Amino acid sequence: MLVLYILLLGALALFTAYTRNFQRTIVGIGTGLDSALAAAAAPRLQSIPPGASDRSRQASACGSKNGADGGIDTLQRCERARRGGRWRSPPARTSDRNREPAAARKSARSEGGRTRRELPLSQVTPTRSSVAGGRSLSLTTGFGVLVLLAMLPVWLVEYFPSQDGPDHLLIADVWSHYDEPNTDLSRAYFALNPHVEPNIAVYPLLALFSHLTESGTAEKLLVSLFAILLAVAGLYAIASVNRQAWPLSVLLLPMIFGYYLHMGFYNFVLSLIGFLFVFGYWLRHRQRLTWPRLLLFAAASLALVTVHLVGFVVLAYAIGVSSLVLWIHARRAAEHPRPSWQDLGWEWLRLGLAFLPPILLAASFVLRHQVHSEALLSERSLLIQLFTAKFLFSFSRLERILALPLLLAGAALAIWNLRASLRNGLALALLTVIGGLVLIYLFVPLNTRGVPLANRLVPFMAALGALWLASGYTAATAARHRLAILGAVLSTLLLTAHRAAAYREIDDYTREYMSAASHIEPRSTLLPINFWGRRHPLGGDHITWLTDPFLHLGARIAVQTDGVYLRCSILSSVIYGYFPIAYRPEVDPFRLFDLLALEPGDKPPKFADIASYNDRTPGRIDYVLFGPMTRDIAAQPAVRVIVSRLSRHYDLFLCLSRPRARAPLSTPGRRVPRNRKGAAPRRAP
Repeated sequence: MLVLYILLLGALALFTAYTRNFQRTIVGIGTGLDSALAAAAAPRLQSIPPGASDRSRQASACGSKNGADGGIDTLQRCERARRGGRWRSPPARTSDRNREPAAARKSARSEGGRTRRELPLSQVTPTRSSVAGGRSLSLTTGFGVLVLLAMLPVWLVEYFPSQDGPDHLLIADVWSHYDEPNTDLSRAYFALNPHVEPNIAVYPLLALFSHLTESGTAEKLLVSLFAILLAVAGLYAIASVNRQAWPLSVLLLPMIFGYYLHMGFYNFVLSLIGFLFVFGYWLRHRQRLTWPRLLLFAAASLALVTVHLVGFVVLAYAIGVSSLVLWIHARRAAEHPRPSWQDLGWEWLRLGLAFLPPILLAASFVLRHQVHSEALLSERSLLIQLFTAKFLFSFSRLERILALPLLLAGAALAIWNLRASLRNGLALALLTVIGGLVLIYLFVPLNTRGVPLANRLVPFMAALGALWLASGYTAATAARHRLAILGAVLSTLLLTAHRAAAYREIDDYTREYMSAASHIEPRSTLLPINFWGRRHPLGGDHITWLTDPFLHLGARIAVQTDGVYLRCSILSSVIYGYFPIAYRPEVDPFRLFDLLALEPGDKPPKFADIASYNDRTPGRIDYVLFGPMTRDIAAQPAVRVIVSRLSRHYDLFLCLSRPRARAPLSTPGRRVPRNRKGAAPRRAP
């Protein structure tokens, strides 16, 4: 852990030195280019008196037949000539030449009857644009390097530690090979979902990456793509609010590798990315939303609802509330032309037409799966999760301390930005949207199949909060915003170092668990049971906190062995059932057993007669895999009873990837080849 911290601090020092030298180089190049351009334009600039206005400059340059001062007719002719592109600056007068420095007069030369003078580079001062351009480029480079540093721990381990990620790999594998002739075993246990569900967008990506490489690398490619897309989406959305405030997109970097990604909620994370892109697009074009742009907006909204339902619901709510608040603010500000009720109605009509297809798809989902109003968490628990930023953490309570620079700087900036928001229409609209989401989060207890809506709203509130802070960015508040940017950078680096250490420790256990794959025959059925609770110590250490990276590792083994994984709760129609594939009802193990009660968490496990699955269904369970299994877990009375009863039907054996001082991690048990009549059971095709 200490070594990783030292390496990251060294990388930060090198990065700082690099960006400083890079900025000096870019500023020097920009200064040279500006000097060359200024030298080429010096005659035209010097022929015009510095104190003259635009009209007097044109009059003095064009001259007049009636006198030195010219007249209105001459000025109008000069203006028309200038607009037509035919106006040219005449040669400088002798009096102007006498006022020039000797070095400038010496460098003057005649070209085609025109006099051209070039100023030495020493007399041309660098402009603000060159310095700002160099600073912007160096900030962009630093932002990209920071994103790459955040992605680095993913590629330092063999397996990305996500809870539901292996399930998504299994779904993508079965879905992409479902119609192939050698997948009859998968077709015997899984059926395709005939409905278009709002959780399908991630599987074509996973199938593509799995076709190019092995499944573990495919998942890491998907996670890296999410990191890049979320950074770019945040940059695009913040620039849509305030182009000068784009460095504030750093505030979203700690969200990339947070709770939701480590839980394996890949469709949900992709919906957050899509929300930022589509909402940013609407902010950019809301006043010029032509029909082609409206069609593109409608297509993007429809794509978003196929990714995840919550992303589309928040998008529709945010756009509807923002358009109303902006309309009210424009009327009170007495803008010219003053917006009318017809303008608001016409805008909402076009938005309604764009949202009609995704609304129909969302309504179909709600009618089939139903939405329940049941409070799964108290208001106190929700407030604690909100103010402690639970969505940032996964493996340790130490992450709360590491995120303090971001949270404190962001809170201070929000307090400073609150008063200015009342005078800014867009800032007031975003603040109203966030306030409404907080009220929904606290007092609207909606859930679908036991999944609470409240837990899904927090990252959207955080993303909208970053957009709101960007709306108050000005030159006067730049120093305050730099403080928040510095806090985000510091928290990102600290959290990255902590994640690198956690990934390495979890990967050590994961490779040991995956060693069971060599003891499992190809094209077999597998049911893992996890007796270990995520907040319990493993090997003497607490290696995780809010996520369980071992819960669905059996799905990885099933993908490697072309087998069937029978512990995937999201594929059971009695629990979820809104994914591209599902268990066939006659072989769904969750219809027979409460497998969730078998895996205790903080309670003792309950016994389930798993062996009866072979007699009560057309399917079979070839292997039962206990893991993680340590001596402390094996000594629990409930676990000993379950293992003893299963030993009547299964042969127990241990497997380790290499000798260890600690207890073995995985204990697979192979089914004894006999059925109720004592004959060897028929192998599944």
